[in-house]
Amino acid sequence: MKQIIKEILPKINVSDEENNKIKKVISEINKKLKDNLSKYNANFFVGGSVGKGTNLPGTHDIDIFIRFKENGDLSENLEKVLEVFDDVVRLKGSRDYFKIEYEGYEIEFIPVLYCKTISSAKNITDHSPFHVNWSKRKSKMNDDVKLAKLFFNANGLYGAESWIGGFSGHAIEILTKHYGSFEKLIKNISKWDDEVVIDTEKLYKSELDIKYELNKSKLNKLILIDPIDKERNAAAALSPEKYDIAKKVCIDFLNKPTKKYFEIKKINIETLKKMSKKNKLFFYELEPEGDKQDVAGSKMLTRLKKIIRVVKDNE
Repeated sequence: MKQIIKEILPKINVSDEENNKIKKVISEINKKLKDNLSKYNANFFVGGSVGKGTNLPGTHDIDIFIRFKENGDLSENLEKVLEVFDDVVRLKGSRDYFKIEYEGYEIEFIPVLYCKTISSAKNITDHSPFHVNWSKRKSKMNDDVKLAKLFFNANGLYGAESWIGGFSGHAIEILTKHYGSFEKLIKNISKWDDEVVIDTEKLYKSELDIKYELNKSKLNKLILIDPIDKERNAAAALSPEKYDIAKKVCIDFLNKPTKKYFEIKKINIETLKKMSKKNKLFFYELEPEGDKQDVAGSKMLTRLKKIIRVVKDNE
């Protein structure tokens, strides 16, 4: 495994040229917003994988949290802050947030309340800067996190969206930093039982306390206590199927480590034809429903399940 990791490591490092471009884009946006941020008593905070330093090469999305020091209708205030940009798209969320295209990057602006402690948060998004700061304190393992994200992505396990049911980037990061390295992460996942409870910051006294105090709707095969919010299971979106697949993939990788486990596979018509072999292949090209990827993905999954059910009923 060590040789495979050594060969993959150069592929996860962002070049100086790309890093400088990202920094330039962030700096330019910050300057454009400077006056409006001051007007609305807010500040600029880079989040997501770029803010944590765990972004992979080719990253084209940047999350920027606009932290307001006074509570109120933060989405409306953010919309006014962003008036310096054209073609700003408003998206629905627990608080509405916004998106722009800038220099080839998709920039999302999320309104949050500036909080000094988690207890003063008014919305789940107010926690996000705390996640970034927690990550930065453990930045020595960022390469391991990048390896894990690439591995999970290549094996169809990355993404907490409802239509994927996999591991979020945040969950992958917590797991990697909990176990101590990418290699230890894979070895431990391969040994997971039918249920695993992880509380990396020891926010509870025992597993029994976790199961008793945590909201029952947040319990599943993997209970991964959020290191900055003890009431949150960071793996709540993980489906039982993806849990089992993750364990199997890790076992297979340990038995026969190859670079293919880090190669993201693109599905096209030719690939589907090869997969179908001598069977009939019915191919339909449809427009996704909904503007947001999560909404479109959920609707596509619902349609797919109906198609599968109809086909099985008429075999």
